[in-house]
Parts: sequence; structure tokens; C-alpha cells
Amino acid sequence: MRGDQRAFTIITPAFNAENWIAEAVQSALNQTLPDWQMIVIDNGSTDRTGEIVEGFLKDPRLRLVRNPENRPVSVIRNEIASGHGGDYLVMLDADDRLLPTFLERVLREFERDPNVAVVSPDAQLIDASSGRHFDFTLMESRWWKAPRRVQPGGMVSALATRDFLYAGAAVRRDVFIALGGLDPDLFGCMDWDLWIRVAASGREIALIREPLAEYRVHSGSLSRPNSDQVAGNLLTNVARMFSQLIPRNDLKPRERAALRRSLARVRRHALMANSRAALLAGDRSGARSLAYQAFTTFPRPRSLAVVLALRLTPGWVRRQHERRIEESRETGRVIGFGPSHDPRILRGRRRPPRKPAE
Repeated sequence: MRGDQRAFTIITPAFNAENWIAEAVQSALNQTLPDWQMIVIDNGSTDRTGEIVEGFLKDPRLRLVRNPENRPVSVIRNEIASGHGGDYLVMLDADDRLLPTFLERVLREFERDPNVAVVSPDAQLIDASSGRHFDFTLMESRWWKAPRRVQPGGMVSALATRDFLYAGAAVRRDVFIALGGLDPDLFGCMDWDLWIRVAASGREIALIREPLAEYRVHSGSLSRPNSDQVAGNLLTNVARMFSQLIPRNDLKPRERAALRRSLARVRRHALMANSRAALLAGDRSGARSLAYQAFTTFPRPRSLAVVLALRLTPGWVRRQHERRIEESRETGRVIGFGPSHDPRILRGRRRPPRKPAE
């Protein structure tokens, strides 16, 4: 700790977060490493968010900033990062919690290697409505396993396949500023875009496979969409992100190829999400047309099977999808969202266990 400058700056924009903000602040106060400051931005809230934070301000490491109007989160975080000291930034959402050893363990990884620019622990997922823990984490689920080991120089290609980093991962402040911070023109994937740019710059990203944060999942949120309309909008935005990254001069040919593959894959997912939304809205013709576009964008046997099923048995397809949506509300699984793994890039992935026979 150097005077009033802390090693970690935790940046937490909060909009109408009265149900969660106390837990987020308390999770900072519970840290075993005391070398931090936390800046909570009351982002135009109309509830008791600011009042609740005021109750914690006796701790000098906490600061409350009030915005009279709601502003883009990426803009807020960029401004705070450029205007406050400290070596590392943590982008903690107002409804998340850090476990007590989060900062201590993260600092250990930064000190181990000065080329490490980002440290991402795993995060336990919590259902926002019930408060129960899902039986999987951000990096470990029945449907997805983050890479145990990434091939040397392969982090861009691995991240092109899927964003397996916690959104509240810690990043070196000087790197964050040098790379321009978060892109304010993106939504729902600003952190993913930043991680890829960090990796493309030649800096290292360290993973801690242990859950050191708790990530609250809201029904229909951008990060865990359970509706086809939300998923389609977010995937279209992810496609835009990939389109912006591909022309970068600091990419290797294999990295650019990986981004192009994922761009085609994401466009297919977006079209399929829009196809499902059209089917649920009763537009069978539109659903078939969008599914066919998805197949031609990124041809796969499964996409062709969906096109044929929508032509021959659209009612059955609709019923099956409605059932899967209902199941997603119970399991937390994201339906029809995001690119699948690429076995050429990821290592150490285990196949999901087979369901026992009924």
C-alpha cells in the first residue's frame, strides 16, 4: 500500500441494486488482503442503492459516486480506471460477490509473472430468484469445460471459441488503459472483447480453476439468456465484436482464422435463435427461412436436420423447444447460445456424462 493509493481498485456501477449491493460491498470488506479501494457508482438508481452504500462509508477504502442519470457501464468503468490509481482493476458487478481470498489469490498470480495482464478465477453461479447454487460453475459444467491447458500462444484462439473468463476478472490497470479499456459500442460482451485484445497483444492470461467469486444469474439476462430474442440480439452483437477484431494487425494467421470460424458459427447461432423466436411467434415460414440462412452461413448436419424438421414437423419442433426452455429455467443451462468447443484448440475437456436410462 502506497499512501492512499491501493493495489486494487474495485469498480462497481449499480443501478437499482438495493437487493444485492450490500452483499457486493461486504464481500470487499471481507477480503483477506486489505490493500484495495472500492468505488460504487449509483448509476441513476430510483431505489435505495445509494442509501445502502452510505451505510458502509465509515470504511475509508469505500467511495460512493452518484450519477443523476443512468450511463453506459463501459463508459463509467473507463472513466474510473483512468482517473484513479492502483495497479489492478476488478470490474465487480453490483449483484456479484467476491469470496474472501479473491484478491489475495489474484495478487499471487500477478506477482508470479510480470507478463500476466489478466487473472481470472472461476465463479460459482447462483440463481437470482431462489438464491440456490447451480451444480456447475462458469468454467466447469455438464456441457462445457474451460481448457485445463492452453497451447503456447493459443489464448486468442481459445477465447475465440468461447468466453470462459469471469467478467470480474482482475486486469492490470496500465494494460487496461493502454488497450483503450472497454469498447462502449458493445453490450454484453465488452469484457470478452477486452480479454481477446489482451491476449492478442502478447500478454498472458492466468486462470485459477477454483471458484473465488459468486455470479448471480438473472432470468433472461444478457449473460445467461433464456429467451431466443435476447440470445439473438446478444449473438448479433458478438458477431459485430468478432468482425471488429478480425482486421487487427497484431493477430497471427491462425488466430484470425479462429476468429473467422467463430464469426460464422455465431452468425449461425444468431440466425437459429431468430428462427426459434419466429417459430414460437407462429411464423413457420419465417422460421424455415432463417434456419436455412443459418445452414448456408455455417453448414452443419444438425442445422440441415432443423431445416427439414421445420418443413415436415414444425409443431413437433416447437413443442420440443418449449420443453427445453422450461428445463433451462430449472438447470440454468443456456439454450441454443454461443459457439461450441473446438477440439483443435482446447485440451483436457471431458465429455459430459451420459444421462442414465429412464
